[in-house]
Amino acid sequence: MSSTIQSVATAHDTEGARSLLELSDPHSGFLVAQVVPKMRRRTQLCQDLLYALGQRDDVGGRLRDGERDWELLIAWLRGWPVRELVLLDAQWLPNAFLDDVAGLAATCGSRLWLVAQQPVEDTYPAGLRSWPTAEPLPRELVAIVKARRDELAATLPAPSFPRVPATNFVSFRAEARRQLTAAEFALVDALYRDTYGEARTWLDGLDGDLGEEQVLTHLRPRLALLATADEMVTAVRATQAAAFRHGILLNAEPVQLFLTAERAGAAAITSPETWRRLRAYREPYRGAMCALAAAELGVDDVLEIRLADVAADGTSVTLSGKRCDVPAGGAPYLRAQVALRTLEGAGPGDTLFADEDGVPIRRRMLALALRSSSLASPSCPRTPSPPASTPPVGRSTGASASRGSRDPRRRAHPPAPRRTRSVGS
Repeated sequence: MSSTIQSVATAHDTEGARSLLELSDPHSGFLVAQVVPKMRRRTQLCQDLLYALGQRDDVGGRLRDGERDWELLIAWLRGWPVRELVLLDAQWLPNAFLDDVAGLAATCGSRLWLVAQQPVEDTYPAGLRSWPTAEPLPRELVAIVKARRDELAATLPAPSFPRVPATNFVSFRAEARRQLTAAEFALVDALYRDTYGEARTWLDGLDGDLGEEQVLTHLRPRLALLATADEMVTAVRATQAAAFRHGILLNAEPVQLFLTAERAGAAAITSPETWRRLRAYREPYRGAMCALAAAELGVDDVLEIRLADVAADGTSVTLSGKRCDVPAGGAPYLRAQVALRTLEGAGPGDTLFADEDGVPIRRRMLALALRSSSLASPSCPRTPSPPASTPPVGRSTGASASRGSRDPRRRAHPPAPRRTRSVGS
């Protein structure tokens, strides 16, 4: 990939330059960021690029000043990898920072597009003279925009499942209708109705009391077919509503159900949304850990992995002579983790999961990173199930059932029943 700088000066918005922001997607190797006026600190440029990659303060913590952020940025750009790096409003970029961004593109093998809005001050082109710079016509930028739009149109995903209300099963459907748009509610309600119908059929065929194991046997295969946590919550709430219609109070804590599953569902592992959400974390080890968990490796296995064990493209690791394939969506996180450790001075024989000082990341931190993603594998530490003699209160597996005195022939969605024990649903 050429690291020549493509410097384009366009009339304000007439070439569709700003529309590039909505086309940014590091998964496709196309990253777009916007330069803000009066940028004074070098780290601000770094942070803007990290945010364009998907980092979020409320998930990964606030970014810190210093070289660490630049190392992270280089690791992420190499991890995807980003082929086209576009900076809009480049006329606001101080000359002192032009060297930083040009060097960044050269280091990562990205083609850098500096898109300035006319009129441009004389100091701007003067800052580019020390770098090999091409001056493509604006129509070439238009061609890039069109090609990117066509690429997205060809791979247009289905509407993503919305965030659902954090409420109990009694008010879940009503709250979803109130909080979501009509289109979003239609997606939620379709899954809710299908799951409700399946649960009714299952409950009609039950003989005797409903136990914890029966609940888990019914729920977990269905949750494994769902790609996001919000879909799983919807399915759990619909099952609870169906059970209540049969006079059964089904206590269910969706998060605990996910964490105590035997392994992540295939739908979650293959869903692009799963891997897209992991971009919010600042440190790549979180996504890399989840990629390895999806390959059915546990925390103890992961702690043994060295940089040399990871394939160059991040699609597999070799552990004790055995190759373990990684889902395609997880490969960029492994590549980024390898790139970061290399930048920190680690060699092929050093551990993959360590901090900037080379100290291995604590086992508890890796387990926490794994659990926060719901991509759990059999080898990961879990809360043990309660003994058989213990009443199934659901604190371990996330589900329990008790039969009430309510008439099952009455219609669904009555006032909330009084619970004998709260399980956090």
